[in-house]
Amino acid sequence: PDSLAIRDPIPMRWQRSTGFYIVSAQFNSDLGIEGVYCVANQSVTVLGDTTWTLDALVVDSCPVPGAGELAYDFMVAAIDSNYYNYFVRDPSEQGGFTFFLLGAGVAGAAHGIEGGPGVFGSYRFDSITRLNAL
Repeated sequence: PDSLAIRDPIPMRWQRSTGFYIVSAQFNSDLGIEGVYCVANQSVTVLGDTTWTLDALVVDSCPVPGAGELAYDFMVAAIDSNYYNYFVRDPSEQGGFTFFLLGAGVAGAAHGIEGGPGVFGSYRFDSITRLNAL
């Protein structure tokens, strides 16, 4: 929605594409507001669904001194199954791999490619920044 009440849960909806999504709400400090400890950053992986409800972005019991407005960046990224499997589902799969130019190592996981470790994956995202009055 165009108007947000950041002390209430915020529903998000998007059109179906890959079935694998990363959704986030991140505090945008470009307004120069410092020392804001009562705001929440949220990120979640959504599988199959095209909706997510964010928790309240500002903790009700915690006053935000000196700030009359907050900016938030809301983002939805559609990722393919290879990207999800390699980077999101089990990022520890790639942890033991050593780049071949640096020397020997264990073989890393491969998703979407044949004959070598790594990933051939893709994602696309859209984001919007909203200014929210407290």
